[in-house]
Amino acid sequence: MINKAIIEMPPRFAGHPPIAPLGAPASRRPTDAWPGATGVAEDMRRHGHWMREEAEKRIGRWYPRMKITGAMIEGRGALAGETPALPGPISSP
Repeated sequence: MINKAIIEMPPRFAGHPPIAPLGAPASRRPTDAWPGATGVAEDMRRHGHWMREEAEKRIGRWYPRMKITGAMIEGRGALAGETPALPGPISSP
């Protein structure tokens, strides 16, 4: 399904305006040109925003907001943006 969304959908909707743009500048209207897959990308952005808002409403109470500090990151390389060391090469049987 992900491959279909990445490979097949953008060309199918290339050049089409989004159904419902989110946060588009006032100067940009759905009737303006939306080159390439920018229209479908705007729809995906809107859908992602909606999904995040719904998740926040439904399960947000179980995930309190917190600020990540330097002390929390210390010793946890992945949080600091470091790439974890990978194990040696995988040998085929």
